[in-house]
Amino acid sequence: PSASCGNCRTEFDMLVVLDGSSSITKKHFTVMKTFVLRMIDTYQIGRDHVLMSVMKYNNKIYDLWDYDEYTEKNDLLRAVLNIGKEGMGTLTGQALDYINNHKFTKESGRRNNVPHITVLITDGNAQDDVTAPAAELHLKSKVIAIGVGNDIDEKEIMTIASDDAKAGSTVESFEELISIINDLQNTVCKVQRDVRVSKCDEGIALKDITCGSLNCTNGNQAGSECQLSCCANYQPIDVQDLPANIKCQYDGTWSAIPEWQH
Repeated sequence: PSASCGNCRTEFDMLVVLDGSSSITKKHFTVMKTFVLRMIDTYQIGRDHVLMSVMKYNNKIYDLWDYDEYTEKNDLLRAVLNIGKEGMGTLTGQALDYINNHKFTKESGRRNNVPHITVLITDGNAQDDVTAPAAELHLKSKVIAIGVGNDIDEKEIMTIASDDAKAGSTVESFEELISIINDLQNTVCKVQRDVRVSKCDEGIALKDITCGSLNCTNGNQAGSECQLSCCANYQPIDVQDLPANIKCQYDGTWSAIPEWQH
């Protein structure tokens, strides 16, 4: 079936992060998987559409598969059905750190020219700090965080989520989780569209440069990687080499100020 996003373009990478702590019963974990299955069913899965990676966490990290592991919808659905439940602890900060370090690499199957969306579902309060790793994640992904249960720390959910409206939400029970599928899809459509219209100012990257240009993977759009180069017969002053690639981050800022501006 076609994706439910209507007229908005459905080509992005999604990382689904499931809390697998001991407070979640097998029944409730099955509800979480059903939620993911229904979400998948609304997308076109494939190399030119939506690719999905899934991981779960407790006091350990379970990186279940990379984005490009399953390019057929039925294979992806079967993989989700086969996810097991084990472990204890809620080290959400550790999971966010892992995402920052491992889920945006070429080896993970991440496509640099399409938006990235993270959907995290948890029923507990983190046993470690989430503030710093969440802030780093916001620079390269739109994060939708869903807290389940009456004891959830809503402030923590909002810290994990991107600043976009409805990117952070809570529901009172796992049964209620299924009822917010449509709301989630609307949020997914909105945030991936926001990524596509978010751009970095080339003038800032090229400030004080006599003659140079940016060669980017996807223009100056959020998520694009750019290499600075001098015009013919020009070279950086006081530095031997051009700086490494810089990236247009999801907040509209560049990942680094070129060395030649210092």
